[in-house]
Amino acid sequence: MTIEKINGVDKIFNNKEIKPVRKNDKLDKSDSIEISDKAKELALREKYIKMIKESPEIDNSKRIEELKKRIAEPDYITQKLIDDIARRIAESLGIL
Repeated sequence: MTIEKINGVDKIFNNKEIKPVRKNDKLDKSDSIEISDKAKELALREKYIKMIKESPEIDNSKRIEELKKRIAEPDYITQKLIDDIARRIAESLGIL
C-alpha cells in the first residue's frame, strides 16, 4: 500500500520561497512588573528571619540569674515599684 499526496501537504515541504522578516515599529519596547503588597511583606519577613538567624547568639544567663536574685530579695518589691508598674499598665491601656 502506498500513500500518494495528502491534500497538498507536499507543498509545505517543497516551499523554497524565502520571505524577508518585517520590522514592526509599533512594539512597546518597555517591560514592567508589579509586585503585590503581600509579596513585598513576605520578602521583608524573609529578610528579617535571615538577619535573626545570622545574628550572634547572646548569652543572658548571668543577667537573668542576677534579676532572679534581686526579685527574690524581700526589699525589692516596694510601693514605688508597685506604683510604677501600675502607672505603666494604665498608660498602655490608655487610662492615663
